[in-house]
Amino acid sequence: MRLQETRLHPLKSKNLVSKLRTQGFTVLIGPQPVIKRTVSRLHAPCRRQTHAGLAILARNTVALQPLLIPQGFGLEKAAQACTCTAGSFTCRIINVYLPSGQRHVSKRSEIMTQVFLFAASLGDGPTFIRGDFNSCPSANQAISEAIRTGEWVDVIADECAAANLPPPFTFQRGKGRRRCMSRIDYVLANSDGCTFFKKSWLQQKSGLPDHCPVGLHLVIPSTVDKAFTIPSSSRRIFPPKPSCLDQWAQRDSICEPILREFAPKVAESAEPLGVELTWSLACQAVSSMLDTISGSAGVQKCFFPRFQVTPVVNKPKEVALRTKRIARISGLFREMIRKACF
Repeated sequence: MRLQETRLHPLKSKNLVSKLRTQGFTVLIGPQPVIKRTVSRLHAPCRRQTHAGLAILARNTVALQPLLIPQGFGLEKAAQACTCTAGSFTCRIINVYLPSGQRHVSKRSEIMTQVFLFAASLGDGPTFIRGDFNSCPSANQAISEAIRTGEWVDVIADECAAANLPPPFTFQRGKGRRRCMSRIDYVLANSDGCTFFKKSWLQQKSGLPDHCPVGLHLVIPSTVDKAFTIPSSSRRIFPPKPSCLDQWAQRDSICEPILREFAPKVAESAEPLGVELTWSLACQAVSSMLDTISGSAGVQKCFFPRFQVTPVVNKPKEVALRTKRIARISGLFREMIRKACF
């Protein structure tokens, strides 16, 4: 659980951590706002903390290890990072709280630029950025640019898009005409993190003031997930795997014309980073090659799955698989771009 606007008093933090530990929780206290003297016409001068503060809470069955953010990134007050380990699964969590208000638009973008740079410095592996961003993704230049690269995904918005639904609001204040609703709390996942995503959740009637808790359900597979599978009934009649170079060359001669047919289409869809169309074309190419190979061997053609990326509704497994496919194609794009730059 990632918490924002905690505003923990430095003299009370240690006691709170001790109490939660006895109840079976591990707590990592992040940066907290300083205590300042405030003056108001409504009350006498006092000392209080401003809106800020971060903390990460987890059950004792999950191991949390804090990650040090180097001072060069300038995130001492805005971000908190840790590694989260459950069994054989390990991911990185970055908890952020950005300043609110129109006068901080550029500052929010600058902070997120440094957050993405810090995340990149961690290397490969599932990484999730969660928090109170105080603006929608499109209003933060750094976030919108990161999403356009294909490396980072706004998982809740993508899941809603797959079901042809608008993303739900996560913040509301006021009533009637003065009611303000916006989407400022969300989760960003990199392509490695998307492979473990199952579904998201959002609790709009939580009893908490203003903000709605959001979260993700992750699935940790015990076996390697395959992009293509051939039904067992088809394997019995499918030609055996080539055992020598001549047989491989013969199979290459069968597949090369199909690749030439699909290559221009794949390149055309890859240029604007059209992940869904690219994946669909790749699936068509593989299915065509399987049918041609079976036909050339004198085997009666059978059904091979035509994988398609289509919007799904209330089917978490299909949504998760769709997200994995998009992440794989995005990874292929990044690899092509990286090789083209060197």
